[in-house]
Amino acid sequence: NGDVVISSGQSLVTKTIKIEKTDDIKKQIESILQQANFYAFNLTKTNKSKLRRILLVRKDHIENLEKIIADRRSWVVSIKSAGNILRGENYVYAFPEARLNRSITRKGEIIATENISLANSDSESIRKKIKLLLSSTLAEVKKRGSLSSELKINANQINNLGKNLLSQKEGDIQIIAKSMNDSQSADKVSISLELQSVQINLRN
Repeated sequence: NGDVVISSGQSLVTKTIKIEKTDDIKKQIESILQQANFYAFNLTKTNKSKLRRILLVRKDHIENLEKIIADRRSWVVSIKSAGNILRGENYVYAFPEARLNRSITRKGEIIATENISLANSDSESIRKKIKLLLSSTLAEVKKRGSLSSELKINANQINNLGKNLLSQKEGDIQIIAKSMNDSQSADKVSISLELQSVQINLRN
């Protein structure tokens, strides 16, 4: 029974909300709390558990959240666990967090680049370069305020890109991580990787 199934500070649900009418606020917050409850319940349940409200959030925290999001701007609201929760526990104490929703990337925007010299590269060094590019891309979108902890990438595209680089044998190439969509704070950022010759760059 003693497995930690939810860790302290873990987000149970994250939603982007823009209140148009003040009387929607309670409905929107209740819907978020229900989703967080459902998620928390599924993580903590044992075979004997029946679905019920296990999520406990302080009333003053909810009232404060209502005040914050009432200004009709776009907010990203997360419900986070206040502590480590073990499987089979009866309650999950949680707190809300609200951040202003921001534009993180624009479609077609180059987010990060890595240069690679193919003459002295093998499959391992190419793999490392791609990994480095992806981690610097994630670091950049997080710096801009993205709340997502991973990028959306096409694994096949990455494999093909690696094969393509291996087959080229020589030349200096820049690998580019490009955003495929406009994205905001709560979105996973979709990335495509592209290649261009560094020589072309120098002429720009």
